[in-house]
Amino acid sequence: MNPREPETNSEHSPSSNESRRVTRSELYEKVWSAPMVKIAKEFGISDRGLAKTCKRLEVPVPPRGYWAKLQAGKRVSKLPLPAAKPATTTTETVIHRTPPYRPGPPPRDPELQAKIDAALLSCVPVRVRKSLSNPHSIIRGWMDEDRLARERPRESFYTPVHLAITRTQTARRRLRVLNTIFREFERMGSSVRAQRIEREPVIVKSATAELKFVLFEPMRRIRLPLTEKEKQDYWNEGREWKYENRLSGELALRIESYFGGGAKSEWRDKPELPLEGQIDEVMKGLVTAMVLVEDLECQRREEQMRSWKLEQERVERERLRQIEAARWKHLLDLAAASRLAGEVREFLDKMERRIQSDQIDPSLFEKFAKWIGWARTTADQMDPMVRPLTEL
Repeated sequence: MNPREPETNSEHSPSSNESRRVTRSELYEKVWSAPMVKIAKEFGISDRGLAKTCKRLEVPVPPRGYWAKLQAGKRVSKLPLPAAKPATTTTETVIHRTPPYRPGPPPRDPELQAKIDAALLSCVPVRVRKSLSNPHSIIRGWMDEDRLARERPRESFYTPVHLAITRTQTARRRLRVLNTIFREFERMGSSVRAQRIEREPVIVKSATAELKFVLFEPMRRIRLPLTEKEKQDYWNEGREWKYENRLSGELALRIESYFGGGAKSEWRDKPELPLEGQIDEVMKGLVTAMVLVEDLECQRREEQMRSWKLEQERVERERLRQIEAARWKHLLDLAAASRLAGEVREFLDKMERRIQSDQIDPSLFEKFAKWIGWARTTADQMDPMVRPLTEL
């Protein structure tokens, strides 16, 4: 049984098509023994449906905050069950279980499933060694650090104490499991990187992707009675208990990398089967996750390549647009220059007719003639209809 899953009793876990008859007193004892959400799961209905049933049977339920106060050690009062009214109150009811809708994982692509099956063929039955007589090079490096730290005297009283990687039995178990996983992945052609810090992820690198997981000792929240001295503190007034987080003495392995779901991502010690006994399942799960991560990485790169191609096409379209815009602007400039040159010539013709009709001094006539000649030459230079075609 997985310790993370709530224990179920066959008596209170009916099948999907089973109903259960319950009396007022039974329902009263149930709802005051545990939170409504938990009791509703036993009956296979929602907590709101259970609350409606209690209201119909006139069964009092714990008020809001009741369980939080109880957990904090504060005094709480239990409302009594009122006597049944023969004319108005039903003494029992039938609760019909509504099975929750749990959609299964989407069907996996056949090609991807074939890759997973091929990768799982490389998995062979393994076992975790009972000692670290021949550890992996990474673990040997951690143990060498511990040995050197023990041989080196502390510089002062304030120097932090070096915590050995093998200081507890759980820590030694962790190293043995890691030793097995490291060797297996290297046998399958992957490389491994890891830090001695427990919560730092182990990185398994294949040819195309990286898989990250952590193997750690989870914490457990325990309830302890307050000492007489602690009860005297004002913040503990009315409380009988306190809660502390302590190391559980168990091991848990969790995959940190996102691989899209559809596969198991966490394994823990079970009462009847420690993590060492689940090593084959763990390795298959890690290999499956690696294939899924590689597939996601392949999709990411393909999407990146598609985005890059689309960007290149956009840049090329923009380049061609700018070229066309420049060509069109050049054409408009040529047309405008030809039109302006024609207007200049027309103006010069009018000037010449005026000069010829007016009686002006010969020296001034010669000056105007030179100016008109210069203007006609300049207009011809600006007019694309006069310039050589090679200059357009």
